[in-house]
Amino acid sequence: MKTRDGFEMFLSADAEDVARQLYEAGASFTSGHRDLGQQASAMATNIVLSGNREWIASTYLFPGPLQKLVDEHPDATTVGALTAILHDGLHGMTPDEVARLSHHLKMPCDVFDLDPETVHVAVETVLIDLERQGKVTKVLMKEGGLVRFHVECASLPLNKVVQV
Repeated sequence: MKTRDGFEMFLSADAEDVARQLYEAGASFTSGHRDLGQQASAMATNIVLSGNREWIASTYLFPGPLQKLVDEHPDATTVGALTAILHDGLHGMTPDEVARLSHHLKMPCDVFDLDPETVHVAVETVLIDLERQGKVTKVLMKEGGLVRFHVECASLPLNKVVQV
């Protein structure tokens, strides 16, 4: 499966099955597995879109040094500038810190994000059915105050602040 931008999602077999069912119901995807650069870009984009420089602290339970880096660079206000700072910060984290930060960094990946504009009744119905079957273990509809549809297809350690 690929994201709406054409990136390979590198999903686990279970997540791939769930994603295929959601795709058939009309969903499109914004992410699956991310490398460190993609993770830095996603976080930077969310900081800028939300207008919340505390976005990392309000979203992740284990942000490592990343929120501190944003705080130390008040002049970094663009996605590009924040991405560069966060990318360097991610490279400075231990593998354990990176693993606790985001399940998107695991390969194969058991999580993916849906484009909120494609989540409609048919997609919601499939999500509910997949949750009942135990194939979807968690759906987050907000992250750091932004509307996001984050779907987890395995029982994973908690790494994000849950918002509804």
